[in-house]
Amino acid sequence: MKCRIVVLCALFAGFAATAMAQFQGQVPAQAAGSFTIQCNPNLVSYLFAPTEAVETYLCQTSATINGVAFKNLSLSQVSQGNSASATEARDWGVMVGTLANGDEIFFEYQDATRRVGSTGVTGTMSYKIVGGTGSASGITGSGNCNMTGTVGKGNEQSCTGTYALR
Repeated sequence: MKCRIVVLCALFAGFAATAMAQFQGQVPAQAAGSFTIQCNPNLVSYLFAPTEAVETYLCQTSATINGVAFKNLSLSQVSQGNSASATEARDWGVMVGTLANGDEIFFEYQDATRRVGSTGVTGTMSYKIVGGTGSASGITGSGNCNMTGTVGKGNEQSCTGTYALR
């Protein structure tokens, strides 16, 4: 009986040590930083109603993931304005960022924008990183951006955020 207890304790200790070593190896590497996003005017826009549209456009960013630069970001969003003149809008959508090594990172975002004068735009955006492929598999993160722009000429966003890789 004592021999069985000793064997069971040894097995339990071995399993616990193995599980702890695996868990410690999966602690995410954390990183934080600031970066810019520059977006071009809409490539595709479909107006459902005077206050609702679906839009797709391309952006470039100075962001890097583990030292690997993004080649581009493609955004798709639903936009909802507060009136036919669209002085304020709320947008939500998804971004796919392609890294220089071909891996991709997937984001969800939402923003609020307001017209400034006849051609200016200002707003804020929050995003959440929801996944990735290849070396970015298992990535998580979030951040915020302040944006300014000119209607029909694109916008620039100053962002800060964090991410973790497993």
